[in-house]
Amino acid sequence: MLIFGAMPLPFLLLLLLLAVSACKTPDPKPVELGETKIGRQVWMRENLRVDTFRNGDPIKQAQSPEAWAEALRREEPAWSFYDNDPDNDWHYGRIYNYYAVMDERCLCPTGWYIPSDGEWTELEKFLGGPRVAGGSLKSTLMKPTVGGWESPNEKAVDDVGFGARPGGLRAKDGTFYNAGLTGMWWTSTVNLSKMSWYREVNFFSGRLYRTFNYREDAFSVRCLKVPSKKQAPPQPWNGDN
Repeated sequence: MLIFGAMPLPFLLLLLLLAVSACKTPDPKPVELGETKIGRQVWMRENLRVDTFRNGDPIKQAQSPEAWAEALRREEPAWSFYDNDPDNDWHYGRIYNYYAVMDERCLCPTGWYIPSDGEWTELEKFLGGPRVAGGSLKSTLMKPTVGGWESPNEKAVDDVGFGARPGGLRAKDGTFYNAGLTGMWWTSTVNLSKMSWYREVNFFSGRLYRTFNYREDAFSVRCLKVPSKKQAPPQPWNGDN
């Protein structure tokens, strides 16, 4: 895990290339993905919904609470649909545990990677800061439409093509929470020894929240596109600040 501080630009670029090249195995088949450019970054337009790593290795689908808890106990990668309902794949994508996100076989397809805490910070700064960034990211789709937000879906404008939907989370005991109320996404940045940063938006605020988790709950994933050679490397925000 790379957490950047104040480093020379050439060294930062080298670290970025090393991080990206850590996943060397190409996809066994092409992956069609929608994307949206926000500032210098290019993000997926929807939550990830893969069931294999980049090299084709399968990721365990842990459906029962017992299977979910066992995957955590054994520190094994796992995913699920919200409420174990395949219909939710279309609306919310899939929920992944920490071990799937951090596996060296790489969860995101070739050309994409899990964004760091600093890269999420760059996104929120471009959108005007954390108090308003959530509103720009949130979909304006609302209940009773399936997959929509509960009222009031405060400040939602969806003006950058991110289309964040309220996919909720899965807790360590296998219980599902907060579909319709919150959208939550992993970052690749570790905070302290047993915690990781994630981002959250919810139905009652236009804010983009930054917080951390003991790696026991499971969230959605948005992948970030590898910068082109002509593009400057991401801003080296310090993920622990």
